[in-house]
Order: sequence, then C-alpha cells, then structure tokens
Amino acid sequence: MFLKSAYFPGFDYFTKQTCIHNYYPAKILARLDIRDIDLSDITIFYGNNGSGKSTLLNLLAEKVKASRQTRFFKDEEWVVGPKGGSIHKLFDECVNEVDLTLEIGENGKPIELPFHRKMITSEDIFKILDSKKEFNQNIVLKTDEVNKQGKKLLKEGYYYRGMEDFERLKDYNTMRSSPKRYIASKVGTKKIQYSNGETALRYYMDMIENDGIYFLDEPENCLSPLYQLELRDLILSSQRYCNCQFIIATHSPFFLSLDGARIYNLDKEPVVSEKWYQLENSIVWYNFFKEYQDVFEGKEEPDHTFPVLTDKEFDQLMETLKEMQCTTEFIGIVRGNEEYLSKVFYLLSKYPDLEEMDLRAELGLIR
Repeated sequence: MFLKSAYFPGFDYFTKQTCIHNYYPAKILARLDIRDIDLSDITIFYGNNGSGKSTLLNLLAEKVKASRQTRFFKDEEWVVGPKGGSIHKLFDECVNEVDLTLEIGENGKPIELPFHRKMITSEDIFKILDSKKEFNQNIVLKTDEVNKQGKKLLKEGYYYRGMEDFERLKDYNTMRSSPKRYIASKVGTKKIQYSNGETALRYYMDMIENDGIYFLDEPENCLSPLYQLELRDLILSSQRYCNCQFIIATHSPFFLSLDGARIYNLDKEPVVSEKWYQLENSIVWYNFFKEYQDVFEGKEEPDHTFPVLTDKEFDQLMETLKEMQCTTEFIGIVRGNEEYLSKVFYLLSKYPDLEEMDLRAELGLIR
C-alpha cells in the first residue's frame, strides 16, 4: 500500500470562501463534509448517481498526478474580490487543499509514490470503441471508390512508357491478379472489433501493471457480470501479488464484495464505512434474486419465449441490423430463425447500444 489516508476540506473551509461552496466540486465536498478517511489496499467510494464518488476519485487522482487517457474538464473559474480580481481554478484550488499521508516503510520513512499512477474511466474505453468503429466505417466508404478506380484501370488496359508509369503498372497487375489485395493496399484493412465487454477487459489488463496506484471510475460500465468477475479477480491478484493499490468508485456488487475492501457510503450523512452487504444496491440485488429463488432452484419453470414479430417489426429489425453494419452472414442467420428474430428484436429494444458481437454472444453463436 502507498496511500495511508486522505484529508478533504469540509463545510467549514468552503463557507469561509466567497460563495465557492455553491460551485463544483466545492459544493460536493461541502455537502459530504468527509474530512479524514483511512485508505486501504482496496478503497471504494459507493453511492448513487450524484453522490460525489467520482469527484473524490478525481481529486485524489489529480493530487498524485495520475495519468489519464481522456481529457478531464476542470476549468471552472471563480473571481476573488471585486470585478477584475484574481481568477482561480476551482478544481485545482480544491486539489491543493487535499492532504495525503503516505504509508511508512520498513526504514521508518514514508514510501515514495510509485511510477505507475493511473486514472481509468469508461470514457477511455468508449474512445477506443468509437475510434475503431470510425476507422472501419471509413474503410467501408473508401472501398467502393477504390474498387471503381481499379475497374477503370483494368478497362483502360496495360501500357508502360517509362518509370513514370511504374506505379500504375504495379497497380494494374495487382488489380488483375487480386482485386481484394489491390483494395487492401489502397485503403488498409479493418481493425478487429471485439465486443464492448471484451474491449474493456483487454484494456484493463493492458493498463494495470505491477507496483502502481489505480483509480477506477465505475469499472462495471461496458462489462457483463462474467467480465466484471474476471476484472475483480485481476484486481485481487494485482493487489495481493503485484503490490498494487486500488481506489474505486462503483455501485456494482461484484466490486463492492472485493475481499478486504474498505467501503465509504456517500449516501449516508455523515459518510460512514460499511460492509458491502449493508449497502442499498446490494440489498436491492439480493431481494430481486430472492424473489426468483424458485426459478433459479428449478422449482418453477421460467418463460423463455418471445412474441412472434409482426411484419412491421420484422422490417424494422432488418433495417436496424443494416444500419448497425452487421455482416450479411449474421443477418441471414437471424432472418432464418424465428426465435433469433424475436430475441434480437427484444435485446435491441432494451439495449440499443449492443453490437453484432454482443448479439452473437447472446444467441450462443460465440463459444
């Protein structure tokens, strides 16, 4: 462990300043009035949306100068004194008031902060997903144009008058022998697109290294329960065997239940440390599955059927799959199976951000 404790400025500090307790992030800190907290190998800030868990995470990450892959907006300003007075960056002022205590090493001196200090957010993953999708869409747009150019080249025929025509000759021969290779040489090849969950998990595996402090902001985003459990195992292994410390903002029971985690419930006033099974989100999940206990234990048969699509719903689904740029193969598989049609229609109506790989997984087409 590297960070032992953290001090946040509270209500008294901000009310002494000129109105800044009404602005972000001061208003969050003034409301929480959290002050001193002990940090652990795994520390979790829990709370519903707007509770301030991401704010505390960002303040700590900025305090230790953690690296980020996506830009963090912290430029809100306020003026001290009359008009024309000194301008202050509010977030930076709050960071300056945060105080950290380092763990003491065997030599009796504070342990130095590790080289690896990273803030990892769902925006990082969305950026990767969007960039791959945009790249592949550009490939598709360029392919038709390059294919037309290649056919025109073949139609014009072969000629070679000197070195100035050498590149044209190479293109001509490539197009004639392999149009696919000719197109790839001009527009490149598509990047492999994994499902959102696979991409997210791979990203965390790449980013988490030995000897580091990692700030994870709602890591459950993009991750299915199975992938959340895999990331949970990665966090535990990294903490136990690779000298890593984690500070996490989450309301997922998979991460809340991490062994030995110290959890701060930001929904309580004052903020308190609680066990994961005492938290509202965990209790909601528990009560939900308890209601369906007989189904899970085989005492009651669940209804897995979906209603047959109307002609209008069928046409709507086909159009949606084309807009998603699903492969012709996948659309054919779905089109030819009544059960797949109904299930895909239901999934997309409930989760419109799903992609082909996600749908294949849900249909059991990926093992």
